[in-house]
Amino acid sequence: VILSDGFLFYIKLLLEREGIVDVPIYANDIVEDASGTLVPVFPHHNPQCDTCGNCKSDIIKRLKQDHDHIIFICDGYSDLCASELADTLFAKRQLMNHAAKITYMFGGQAKFPILYRMTVGAGISAAAEHSVTPYPMYMNSPGLKIILRDT
Repeated sequence: VILSDGFLFYIKLLLEREGIVDVPIYANDIVEDASGTLVPVFPHHNPQCDTCGNCKSDIIKRLKQDHDHIIFICDGYSDLCASELADTLFAKRQLMNHAAKITYMFGGQAKFPILYRMTVGAGISAAAEHSVTPYPMYMNSPGLKIILRDT
C-alpha cells in the first residue's frame, strides 16, 4: 500500500514505469473541471485536522483492522502523526528526530520501537562508497541508543 500526500497521477506514472501494478494507492488527485481547469482533490483529507491533504493516520487505522503488522517507511511532515501508529517504522530526517524523542515526550508511557540497521564498513579496504560508517550521524540525536557489534 502506498500512502502519499502527493498526487496520484505521477505516482501511477512512476510505478508503471517500473512495472509495478496492483498496488493500492491512497493519495491526492487532480481532476479537470467542466471549464478545463485542473483542480486538486483531497479524497482522504480529515476535516478535523487541517495539517495534511491526505490523512495517513486515518488510513493506517483502517488498515490495522485487516492487517496484523504495519510497516511504515516515511520521511516527511505529512508522516508525523501516522508514524506513531506503525508497528515498524523506517524513518529519516525530521521523523527520525521525532521517533527518537517520543518516549520522553510522553513521560515514558509510550514506547516507540525503531531500528536503524546500517553498515559499519570503514577499514575493510572496499571502495569509497562501501566503506562508509554512517552511525556517527545518528549518535548526536538525543533519545537514540546506538549499538555496534564488535569483531
